[in-house]
Parts: sequence; C-alpha cells; structure tokens
Amino acid sequence: MEFTNMEQYRETIRFYAVSSARPLRLVKNDPHRVRMDLRDNLNMSVSDFMKIVRKNYGIDITTNQFYKAKSIAKELIHGSIEEQYTKLCDYYEELKAHNPGSTVLTKTNLRGDNSVFKRIYIYIYIFGGLKKSFIARCRPTVGFDGCHVMGTHPGQILYAVGIDANNGMYPVAFAVIEQKGLGQAIRDLMPTAELMHCVRHLHNNFKIAGHNGLALKQRLWAATRSTTLPRFEVEMEKMMKKMPSNHWSMSHFTTHSKCDMLLNNLSRDKLILTLLERIRSYLMLRMARLREIVWAHDVGPRIFGIVEKLTTKSTQCIASYAGGGKYQVNNINDRMYVVDLERHTCTCRKWDLCRIPCLHSMVVIAKTEKSPYDFVHSLYKRAAYERAYESYISPIPSQEYWRKTWHIPIKPPIYHKQPGRPRTSRQKELDEIPKNATKLRRYEIVIYCKTCGGEGHNSTSCGNNG
Repeated sequence: MEFTNMEQYRETIRFYAVSSARPLRLVKNDPHRVRMDLRDNLNMSVSDFMKIVRKNYGIDITTNQFYKAKSIAKELIHGSIEEQYTKLCDYYEELKAHNPGSTVLTKTNLRGDNSVFKRIYIYIYIFGGLKKSFIARCRPTVGFDGCHVMGTHPGQILYAVGIDANNGMYPVAFAVIEQKGLGQAIRDLMPTAELMHCVRHLHNNFKIAGHNGLALKQRLWAATRSTTLPRFEVEMEKMMKKMPSNHWSMSHFTTHSKCDMLLNNLSRDKLILTLLERIRSYLMLRMARLREIVWAHDVGPRIFGIVEKLTTKSTQCIASYAGGGKYQVNNINDRMYVVDLERHTCTCRKWDLCRIPCLHSMVVIAKTEKSPYDFVHSLYKRAAYERAYESYISPIPSQEYWRKTWHIPIKPPIYHKQPGRPRTSRQKELDEIPKNATKLRRYEIVIYCKTCGGEGHNSTSCGNNG
C-alpha cells in the first residue's frame, strides 16, 4: 500500500486502530536522527553504526548497508560530487572577496559542451601579504610536497611551504592536481633553483630498488649530514652514488638558503569543495594559534633547544686565539677547525649553512664571554616570527551566503571505479613506526613453534597438536 504523504499514512493508521479496537503506540519517527549522529562523527566505524541502528530500530544491518547509508548521509550533509564541482566557481569568488589579492587558477578540459575539472591552484592572500611576509621574515627556502587524494576521484594535493623563525612550516600555497610530476615541473620552471630532496623518500627509493638493510641507511644519513666535501667523499666511498649529491647532501648545499632541514614531511578523503575549505580553515586557525604563542627567549623554543644542546657539547672542545678574530678549535678526536667570529664562519660549514653557531663556535663564544644568541641570524629571532604571523586569513561564510557567479559549471573528472574499498589512509612503509604504537611489529622476524620446533608458525597453528 502506498500513501501520498506522511499525514495520509498516519490518518490511515489511526482509523485502522480505532476500527479494530487495538491500542496504538506511536514510535518517534525522525529521518534525520542517524544523519545527525554521522554529522558529529564522520569517521564512525561499522560497529558503532550497527550499535546505533540496533538500539534505535532493533534491526541488524550488513557492512555493505552501512557503507551505502554512510555515503547517502555524507551526500545529504556535504552535497553530491557533481554539486561540489558545480559550486567551485562560487567558492573562488567568495574566497577572493573576503581575501582580496588571492590567486585562484583552474585548469579544465572541454568535453563536448562540458567543462571538466583537471587541476586547481590556490594562493590565499593574507591581510598584510603572505608572500611579503614569507620573503621578508622566512628563510629563502620553499618546500614542495604532496599526498594522494583518497575517495571516488583520486588526485594529488601539493603544498608549497616555507620555514619560520622557530623551524616550523609556513604555508605559501596549495594545489589539487591529477598527478604529481614535481621534479620535472620545477626543473622546467626554475632551472637555476637549488634542489634538496627528502632523505627519507630517497632511502625508500633505495629499498624499492632492493637495497635494504640498516648499514645502507646509516651510510646514507652519514653522507647526508656531511657538511664538507672531504667528509662527504669519505662517506661516499662506502656507498655508490645513486643520484646527484647536490640534491640531498648538506655538503653540496649553498649558504644562501640558511636551512639544514633534511625531511619535508608535510582531510584528503573529502570531496573537492569540502577539501579546499578544510585546508583553508586549518591554515586560518593554525596562523591564529601560532600568533598567540609567547616565547620565553629572544629565539624560538626549538632554536633555544638547539643552542643549549650545542653549548653542552662544546665543552669537549678547546679554543685558541690566533688573531684577526680567528680561533683554532681542537676536539677530543684531535681534529682542528678554524672559527672566524667576525665573519660567522667555521671550517665545518654548519654555521655557514644554517646560521646557528656550531659547537666549535660555541666554545669560542664562551671564551669571549658573549651570548651565543647574539650570533644567531635575525631570521630566527622573535621580531621575524612576530612579523611573519601578524597577518591573518579572513574567514568566509557557509554556502548559503555565497554569491551566485553564473559561470559555466565545472563537471567532475571522468573516473573509472576501481575494485574494492577506496583507501582512506596513507600506506605505511615496512620499517615505519605506527602512530601511538605500544609494541613493535614483527617485520622480518622468523617465529618458531614450541611444539615441533618448525619455522613460520606457532604452537596454536601447529599441525602436530592433534
């Protein structure tokens, strides 16, 4: 039996209850109840959802029913994929209206009469000027990294970040594209730029090529941390050169970048519009939070920790004054270094690279009874940090208050669904320690059975138990 609306259905039930002299017990009918629970917890697990349905409705559902219901609820909350891509133009204009000077570039493909999304680049102009803040108050180093977009329409999220006065990430711009290709793009657009690769990813490439083992990892990091060419060549005698060393070894870095960071670890399962807005909100709140941090010293907490650690280690060195502001420093291994206190240089080149006094210069500074923080570069000081975060990203209202732009609507990219459940988290490396891990995983560990002494199984699964 079908009814036109809910009122007709309820009136029919009441008439039937009166005519049959049966008591009528009305159960609260709320079609939005489960949807509101899901809105509060979009990462609800299958078991939690099943408990809610069993408690409220007294029925059991399957896993497939859960995923179907979850996708319907998400579509009701955030809109469908087509709706999100259609509202992209409205979002661009709203973003630029509340943050004047922002840049939004979109690349689309024309398929018939439809404009199909390909990639998008967003630079949010912060009031006060993000680019100006980055150029004037951050080190001249830009880190590029990316991650995969999970979901029905996979792609890549690319980030461009700088480094602030406390060795923290300073966002510059981000993009959503169809594929990575960062290396070739940088070589084409910035052929004269100095490139530095992430050592962890470099080590993973060695492992993929079949070169595993702790010895290789230790040699790679030893060569990477070498700040002089002679020391680097000694380390490289133990390992074959797999790629240009000026991309990943500190011995080949120039002193212009003032950066010795060797790792560039930078809501990717959301739909395109939700994804972009989540990133914007995160950047806005992050800058507001970092702006309120109070430093106890003239340098950042991380820089203060580095200086204090180097000061402690410098007690193992002896400095002798030579003249002209130059000192000879001997360490416990009978190695000698030349420190020029006036030019802020050392033979080890660590002071030259990152502009934080090295342990050899620390003993010289202590000998002259001066503060080591007076020799730290101004880009690490409180004034540079405050100027970098004095700007802010302006908030924008929700979708119902956006202006209609009447641009040609953008269609989602064509995607052929892959078998299985779409991945929502990054695939961990074999030797990567899980987050919040309480015990080590048994990677490459051979187990033995207590019953038969055989390899590859335990006593529970042993065939000799019976």
